[in-house]
This record gives sequence, C-alpha cells and structure tokens, in this order.
Amino acid sequence: MIYHHRQTGFVMIVLFVIGFFVFVDLLVLGIVFWFDQLNTAVLLLTVALMLLMVVLGVLFSALTITLDPQHLQWQFAFGFWKRAIDLADIKTCKRVRNPWYYGWGIRRIPGGWLYGVSGFQAIEIELQDGKRLRLGSDEPGKLLAALEKAVAAHRSI
Repeated sequence: MIYHHRQTGFVMIVLFVIGFFVFVDLLVLGIVFWFDQLNTAVLLLTVALMLLMVVLGVLFSALTITLDPQHLQWQFAFGFWKRAIDLADIKTCKRVRNPWYYGWGIRRIPGGWLYGVSGFQAIEIELQDGKRLRLGSDEPGKLLAALEKAVAAHRSI
C-alpha cells in the first residue's frame, strides 16, 4: 500500500448532531405542548427523520482514500459508497480548491463528481475518457505526490 489516509469530517458530524437535536427539540416540544393535537403520522415522520440524520451522520463522518500499485480507492465510513479506479485510467491529477457552494458528501459538480467530508482542498483527477472526479483531502499535497508517483510507476511498467 502506497498511501492510506482516513479524514474525519468533524464539521459534518457537528452539523448532523445539531440537526438531530433540532428534531429532538421539535419532538419534545410537540409532545409537551400539543400532545392532544399530535397526529401519529407526524410523530413517526419526526422519528424517521431523526433516524435518517443519525444514519447519514455516521455514513458521511469519514472518507478513507487508499492507493496501491494498481488502484486508487475511496470510501466513506464503514465502506459506504466504495469506489476504485485503475491507475492506468488516470490521465492527469492536480491539486484544487473547491468553492464553498460545492459542499461535502457526494456531489455532482461541473465536469464530474466530488467526494468529500470536510474542508475545501481536493485532488482533481481527469480520467482517460475525459471524466473528472475530485477527492477531498486534508492532506492534498501528500495524496498528490503519492498519486503522481504511483501513476508514473504504473506507466513505466
């Protein structure tokens, strides 16, 4: 293994925790003040949204990027949304800064896809077929150096 790094998305975790507690507050306030008027469907919807917040918060809490002599692989926490590409498919790679409005998570961006959990730094990879993808990283310099070295070594074989 040439490179392995797990980035924890602390901002994502905090945002999901805040969202979860907003739903808890709404649920408690609804029960305390409007118990006689509450609909079972509303309670179930609120609980379902709370559970969804927990699941999404856990799944998007970290991004792991792994580079071996043949493949570049990335996945969110617990192997969620695991993807890999062959190093032979990489045409170019460069360090980029994502605009704030690109957000985090799995995003469709102009020209490709973004995978990230925190920050605005990323590595943009252009594939041989013209597709692009960006992998967010809190250590883009190390990732870029390892990726360039691995791609060059793979091409020389």
